[in-house]
Amino acid sequence: MLRFNAYGFRRESMREWLATAKPLANGASPEVVAIVARARREGLPFQGLDREQSGHFDAAKAMATSSQPLVSLDTDWYSALSFSALRDKCPELREPGFEILASGRPWFGQRFNPLLGIYYGVVGAAELLRIGEGARRVLDRSPPVTPSAEAVIAANSASKQLAAELRQALPASGDAAALVAFLDRVVALRDRLGARDASSLAMSAVARVEGCLNAKSPALSMYYKKERAWAARQPVSAGERLLIADLVKWTDALSEAGLDMIFFAQ
Repeated sequence: MLRFNAYGFRRESMREWLATAKPLANGASPEVVAIVARARREGLPFQGLDREQSGHFDAAKAMATSSQPLVSLDTDWYSALSFSALRDKCPELREPGFEILASGRPWFGQRFNPLLGIYYGVVGAAELLRIGEGARRVLDRSPPVTPSAEAVIAANSASKQLAAELRQALPASGDAAALVAFLDRVVALRDRLGARDASSLAMSAVARVEGCLNAKSPALSMYYKKERAWAARQPVSAGERLLIADLVKWTDALSEAGLDMIFFAQ
């Protein structure tokens, strides 16, 4: 799972540190030292750098931790992918600051390397205020719903049985039409399938047809587009409500302390 690690810090303090010759904290790799030295010479972002690599991610962490003590927000038990799901589902959270939480904002290059799957970013104090206001509006219009234990068990059992039936119906050949029809069927039954089973069925179908799972597959891309559209129509879940409530708590605490938020998704 892509962990979301967020902290309170002051962006201006890091900029001031970068303008000095103060060293990095102990343990920085030669690559990180070289990246930070270039940032001090040339400024940010780097001219001509398109995609950042893992060394840039490490350098961002090193710069943040070397410039000041970070204030932990106890966020690392959340998946970073939860934020993109909330962005699609909750119009109240479609703010520029929340987009940073969902996708990150690179310092050194123009974009992150999607093959690495790691990213980071800073959300400023004013952006945090707007995120907190939007999160409160989501909570106000999404009262908590707690299903009974019996209902949860019954739904899980039915989901597993349906997934097993669908696995028996996986296309046996490389027929593209059969693949698309199968993926459409998975989407149509999405209300009765768990997220893990639905994703597994989709990827199994593509793997069987193509011989190997290709992340750039048009058929798989189409499935995920439909999956996101389905998710956007669903009510806020209990787990998502907990994350939104924590967003309110984090933004309130940082605003009171006059801090920005820096986060790392890895």
